[in-house]
Amino acid sequence: MAELQWWFLIDGKWAPREAGKHSPAGSWYEGDVPEGWLFWSEKTRRGLWQRWERDEVGAVYLGGISVEPNTLALDLATARANVEIPSGGSRQIKHRFRWIKNMKIVLQ
Repeated sequence: MAELQWWFLIDGKWAPREAGKHSPAGSWYEGDVPEGWLFWSEKTRRGLWQRWERDEVGAVYLGGISVEPNTLALDLATARANVEIPSGGSRQIKHRFRWIKNMKIVLQ
């Protein structure tokens, strides 16, 4: 995972993030939540992007899984803390994602 490149979508523009020596990881809340993220491995020429409706997401979580060295856990939440949903109610997060491979990545 050390070779993994990643970006946040902020105000409609892709901003590179620093991966360091380990898998990308972190938790972002409320105003720090991006509009999406993109992950790319130049070594395997594969990646994934995911975008969501910013006003529906209150927290994002990202982390590696130690026993699965080639796996990232991506999680979107509607709020930082648990939010009670009334009986019969529901909450939804609309998002889009796509696997990409063998593409030249050009971010603007």
